[in-house]
Amino acid sequence: MIIDVHAHIVAGPEVGAYASHLVAGRGFHGRGDGIVVSDASIRQYCDRHIESLKAVGTDLQLISPRPFGMMHSFEPAKIVGWYVGAVNELIARQVDLYPGNYVGVCGLPQSPSTTPSSWMSELERCIRDYGFVGCVLNPDPSEGQSSLPSLGDPYW
Repeated sequence: MIIDVHAHIVAGPEVGAYASHLVAGRGFHGRGDGIVVSDASIRQYCDRHIESLKAVGTDLQLISPRPFGMMHSFEPAKIVGWYVGAVNELIARQVDLYPGNYVGVCGLPQSPSTTPSSWMSELERCIRDYGFVGCVLNPDPSEGQSSLPSLGDPYW
């Protein structure tokens, strides 16, 4: 069995639309309905992706959010949490639709204005509720915006 342990979510424009909603309102209008995407839309993107996996002999992928797209440097921190949670929920839906092809790996709400201990509830939720097998850390959650130490620092 060939397992790709470093893959990222396959998704359509609904993800970007949700991010735009959060950024435009900076959380003032709440989290909204999350990423509103139909199973048909998920299948449209995932079916093509899975055909590519089959073509190169990959049997299973561990999928996670794309760290550079997780809005970690945005403020207020609550929009980071809402976005990360919504992306993790979308990954869970993809895993449910394709259990033989995907396994979930969650993103964490790594806002520079929060602490790593505050991210653990999202990790626990994803493991407990969705059966995810781990998490991905963004090596530069401040995205060059602050003095948050890199992943090699004892802070982590």
